[in-house]
Amino acid sequence: ELLQKGHHLWLLVRGENPQERVRKIFERLEVFEEHYHVIDGDMCDEKLSLPHLEVDHFVHCAANVSFEKRLSSEVQNTNINGTKNMLHLCQQWKCEIFHYVGTAYVAGQYGQRFSERMLEEGQSFRNAYEESKMHAEKLCIEFAKQYNLALKVYRPGIVMAENSGKTLRYTGLYAILKVLDKLQDLQRRKPQEKIRVFAIPEIKKHIVGVDCVAQTIRAMIESECRRNETLILCAKNPPTAQQLVAWLREMFSLPALEIYGEKIDNANTFERMLSRALSVYESYLNSEPDFDMRYTLERLQELDVCVTDVTADYFRKMIVYGREDCWGREKSCTKQLLKKHEYFTQYLPQFVGKEVLPNIHNVNSCFAVKINGCKHSIKIEKGIF
Repeated sequence: ELLQKGHHLWLLVRGENPQERVRKIFERLEVFEEHYHVIDGDMCDEKLSLPHLEVDHFVHCAANVSFEKRLSSEVQNTNINGTKNMLHLCQQWKCEIFHYVGTAYVAGQYGQRFSERMLEEGQSFRNAYEESKMHAEKLCIEFAKQYNLALKVYRPGIVMAENSGKTLRYTGLYAILKVLDKLQDLQRRKPQEKIRVFAIPEIKKHIVGVDCVAQTIRAMIESECRRNETLILCAKNPPTAQQLVAWLREMFSLPALEIYGEKIDNANTFERMLSRALSVYESYLNSEPDFDMRYTLERLQELDVCVTDVTADYFRKMIVYGREDCWGREKSCTKQLLKKHEYFTQYLPQFVGKEVLPNIHNVNSCFAVKINGCKHSIKIEKGIF
């Protein structure tokens, strides 16, 4: 959005070969403007030392979005201390406008409607991600007040594909799409097998397209408005879990797929596959906050930004793109682009000498696989392929 409008960007990127990685991302986005510069650095590094830059707007959109308990301390460090470091960097550069990308889920498990003006309301949280983002946003507010920064806070819901269905990441709710795509083939062998999803039918799924988030930030930057603002970025009419399951049942041709309002005790193989894929998101299937977005909707209308319209057609486009993109896997390594025999002979040797399953050493087996008349002997000894 910003590059295509002629803005010059400085991008702080950590890890190996940041310049090349950024180039590849822009290539996939079909963005070929070159007025950007990549700075190699980690926002969590307290000793991060960067040259002074003249910038008009500072946009902080990096975060650790993991919901896993074992990563809680890492999530807290990235989202709180990383934000603190970026606020200090903004101050050092004498930039007067700070844009912070938070999350609508700072609402946690608040039992009533949650508006843009609300933040710390005594709510409980499902995970370290939600709680850390609330503390990070609070930190931004306090810092902005102390150093007279104009603060723009964006709280997106579940960020998914742009309106065309295109995406670069297949995380979050994409887990259910990927598993259902596999189940579509598997269920043909067991057409009578049920596929129940544990979810409260009437809860709303607060989805937003990544293009809506990007367009909002770009429009806010170009508006040059100096007042502090918070926007909640979610669909105006979010689908319920029941509506979502109905769409997916039709799109994946899975008549056995149904929503189930209670815990599933006697889960079958298909249901266990689905449950594993959704395990870290389970709490979002039985409760969701509700949002008062009146200020946001008025402001987006002023900015001429369209809110994501989450419909069956939107999900259909996501599924079409996901399949074409092999759900983010390297296309050269997928069965879709290779004959079975070529796939088998080319990629199987990569696994020789490696564990079949991590830390499982009591597996021993010997068998043969025949493909196109060619026989392959396979042996697993003490868990090693």
